[in-house]
Amino acid sequence: MAVSHGLRQYNKYGGRFRKRRDSEEENIYLDFNRATAELIQEILFNVVNQDVNVSRKLGYLNGLVKLCMKQQREFGVSHRDIFCCLRIAFFHEACEVRAAVLRACRYVLENLETLEAFLQSKLQFFVSRSLDISLDNRIERVQALRLMRKVLDLNPSGFPRAFSNCLVSIVNEGSQERDMIRPCLATLAQLALLNPQACIEARGVSALMKNVVENAQVQASEAVLGVIFFLINHPSTRNLMKNDFGLENLLAPFTDCHYRFPTTVDGTASEDKDPNLNASKAAIVCALLSWPGLFYLCRTDSCHLQSLIEMLYLPYPDIRKNILDLLYKIFDVTIPEWTDDFSVALISSDPSVSKLSWQLYEGYIVAEGLDVLPYCSKDRTNLVYNYYALLVLVFVNCGILEALSEVIVSSDINLAVRATVFLGEFIYMANQFLPIECSHLSNCLPTLLTSAASFKSAREQNQAAAAITCLFRIHELKKKGAVPSSLVLNNLLHICNPEREKKGFFVGTVNKIKLWKYLKQEMADGIDQAIRDTLVLSKEYHSWDWDLIDCILKNPTDSFKKLEDANHRSFVKKLLQFFKPSSKEFSEMEFDKENGRQICVTGCHLLEFFLELEELKKALHSK
Repeated sequence: MAVSHGLRQYNKYGGRFRKRRDSEEENIYLDFNRATAELIQEILFNVVNQDVNVSRKLGYLNGLVKLCMKQQREFGVSHRDIFCCLRIAFFHEACEVRAAVLRACRYVLENLETLEAFLQSKLQFFVSRSLDISLDNRIERVQALRLMRKVLDLNPSGFPRAFSNCLVSIVNEGSQERDMIRPCLATLAQLALLNPQACIEARGVSALMKNVVENAQVQASEAVLGVIFFLINHPSTRNLMKNDFGLENLLAPFTDCHYRFPTTVDGTASEDKDPNLNASKAAIVCALLSWPGLFYLCRTDSCHLQSLIEMLYLPYPDIRKNILDLLYKIFDVTIPEWTDDFSVALISSDPSVSKLSWQLYEGYIVAEGLDVLPYCSKDRTNLVYNYYALLVLVFVNCGILEALSEVIVSSDINLAVRATVFLGEFIYMANQFLPIECSHLSNCLPTLLTSAASFKSAREQNQAAAAITCLFRIHELKKKGAVPSSLVLNNLLHICNPEREKKGFFVGTVNKIKLWKYLKQEMADGIDQAIRDTLVLSKEYHSWDWDLIDCILKNPTDSFKKLEDANHRSFVKKLLQFFKPSSKEFSEMEFDKENGRQICVTGCHLLEFFLELEELKKALHSK
């Protein structure tokens, strides 16, 4: 069977054939029915021959790939001889030829035996050279990286040092290697998992950590941190690193006033700081969410978190704001709106306020239940609470309370509001998670109280007094507890409550008492007067008495159920018109509107009223 390799490509616009790189050479035909040894000799002869042009060399190298893909592994020539012949093509001036020989080597490599021949031929240095050189040879670099990954898959323990050094150098280049940084980073991370010793000896862990700090991709940073935490978590690899992984470098964008983000390719500083800051925040949060990262950053012989908290004392609004946002993310507290009004900012501290995760197409009542309902297990310790207790205690010992007090009294009103809300949330978590023996550490705010009682500065005194009032309001909100925001969760809790029948009896009694002043008159006149007092027939729904409407629907009289009176029918029609989606009245109401819950309950009672109508029952029975 003769096979023609694709040296020509049909041009649908010109209607004629064109060769790669406009070469005039003819196609190369290889008969794979011949002996494999003869084919290999022909291919290697043309690859080594300096008189063969680029197109023919590409054709023969592609033929070698085709031969390997046919699973014909008995070449009749030793693998070392094959690699020695292919080594000459690494010096060709055309990057297409070098890329083709890299691809051919990747297909020849099949097992440990061929890999041993590859390494004995010293081809790893030429592969590293192809990846390291960046001179408009992207296709060559891609093939070199693919070959490295193939070697890593075949034998991770025998990964050449030349490969690891090359990967580390490219990862250290950062923004200068815009195209290759991410695949090389992934390969180096894979090497750290499969062969930690080789990665550590090549200082690959330091390169990974440097990339975490300078990388604006949050997902990539978290994945690399996961690899580093894997190495820290195991005693053997942790001893190899000798504390040389530098997790404290994650805090550099917040603790170093002279820190600059990586430069771009043209040598100018990057102006897009928000993605870099967000990635740094996510990396710090990821480190503190893991036990290895938390233990390393909170060691007693280090002051990493202490330096972060002490930065709040510097009179730089941007630094203070970024650190406050970081603290909100660390403790998973909702960031309030940037405002100078304490009442607006306190909305984020109300546990009963509806969240985006509670919406119908998000977590719905499952997410709401996880946020609202307390932990009810009596026999099992909540490990999340233990983690938060340790984290809170560490920050208390670092002096976060005094630092936040300083921010409140010495910053502008917007920053003071945000710091006050976080201080209230932090004190609440400290009282909730810390044991009694540590409670005295979290309730001392001497700086804030001194500023509120001092007459040196009116602005500081007013801000301190307003902050103390806000802390009291946060305490009242937390003491009130969380109340279900959705009617569905509220009904589920009502159904699961063993006292629901008793409570339902009293609620029904109250409703009947509320209607008694109308029902003690003549029956028809009483219900008519109640309907008029609801204002349904005379005004818009904004002015309706929803409590009275709910009482009428929940305890309807026999005459009202018949709907023979015109006022009764008009009353029910206006209610039905209000709840119809096409009217866009009830369907477009805000979720947290005043009387919103009562309106929802009234709608449920309206449906129950329709189900009890005599005409509807007759219609159902007739069918």
